[in-house]
Amino acid sequence: MIAWNYCVAQYYKTANCTPWTIKDIDADTCYLGISFHRINEDGNNHLRSSIAQAFNKDGKGLVFTGKQFEWKSEKTRVSTPHLKYGYAKELIISVLNQYKLINKHTPKRVVIHKTSDFWDAYINSDYNELDGIIDGIKEVLGDNVEYDLVTIKSSQLRLLRNSDYPVLRGTLLKVSNEKAYLYTNGFIPYYDTYPGAYVPMPLSIENIGETPIVDICKEILALTKMNFNNCSYCDGLPITIQFSKKVGEIIQYFPKDIENPPNKYFFYM
Repeated sequence: MIAWNYCVAQYYKTANCTPWTIKDIDADTCYLGISFHRINEDGNNHLRSSIAQAFNKDGKGLVFTGKQFEWKSEKTRVSTPHLKYGYAKELIISVLNQYKLINKHTPKRVVIHKTSDFWDAYINSDYNELDGIIDGIKEVLGDNVEYDLVTIKSSQLRLLRNSDYPVLRGTLLKVSNEKAYLYTNGFIPYYDTYPGAYVPMPLSIENIGETPIVDICKEILALTKMNFNNCSYCDGLPITIQFSKKVGEIIQYFPKDIENPPNKYFFYM
C-alpha cells in the first residue's frame, strides 16, 4: 500500500501524468465542490473561509480559497456556513475564469457539490447563495449553460438485503426526480466482500437542475474513484467533497501573508 501510494504520487506530481480516468463521464462538464473551514486564529471562533475545488473528467483539480467571512451560528441557528449573494457570485466567477484559463477549455455544464442545502432569498434573504451561484455561472458561460446544484449529506436510512453482507456499492433508492439515496460504500463483487469496518451509510442526494437524479448519482459514484492520494478502491465521498477536508486542514496553517495559495491539486497530496 505504501509503495503504491508513493508511485502514484510521483507519477502524478513529478511526471505530471494522469494515473487513471473515468470513461463514461462528460468531458464538457466542470465539477465543483464548495466547502468551508475554520480560520485558526486565537480568540475567534467565527472566522471561516470557503474552499472551491474544480475538477475535469481526468481528475485534474484546481483549488481556490475565498475571502474570510464571519459566521455566527447563534444568529442563523445553523452551524454550517452559507454564502451571501455577492460572495457566492464572486467566488464562482473567479473559479470558472481560472478553470477556463488553465484548462484552455470552456465547459458547457457546471455541477456544484455541497454538503449543505443551497439557500435562496426565500429561506434567508441575507444569504441568497443560490441566485449568486447561478448568476455567476451565467455571467461567465452564458445563459445557455447547463448547471446542477447538488447537496450531498450523510443519511441515517438503511437498506437491507437477504445476505450476510450489506447492500452492493452503487445501490440507489430514487425518492423523486430531485432526490435519491446512494450507497457509495457496500459489498463489492470484485472483492467478493465488503471491505469496510462499519455498517455502510448511504448518501442523501438532492439536485437543483435539469439532469435526472439517476445520472447525478452515477457521476457521484464515478467521482468517488478519482482520489489519486490513496490506493483505495473508492472513497465514501466524491473527490469534489473528499479532497476539501484535506485542503482545509492544510490551508489553516498557511502564513497570513500568503494571499493566493497554490491552486494545483497535487500541491495538497
